[in-house]
Amino acid sequence: MKQIIPLAAFGAAVAGAFGTVTTEGKGMLPTPVASFTKLNPAGACGSTEYTCDLDNIGPVCRIGGTGAQLWGKDANGNCLVEVHMEPR
Repeated sequence: MKQIIPLAAFGAAVAGAFGTVTTEGKGMLPTPVASFTKLNPAGACGSTEYTCDLDNIGPVCRIGGTGAQLWGKDANGNCLVEVHMEPR
């Protein structure tokens, strides 16, 4: 009986560690979003669609990585939502 309790505690610790890693990994999944160039300060959108990431986990999304900044659409369809580069 003395050997079973430490073994059970070790098993619970290992299961907890793997459960924590799995949960943290799910929080880092990218949220792809259609993105467009912003044509004016009011948020009029260009017609060419790109894919960026909605989560703020990288630099702002730009055409080709260094070109014009891209924007996601808000609830009114205006390009006013800042989007970010997809993680590689």
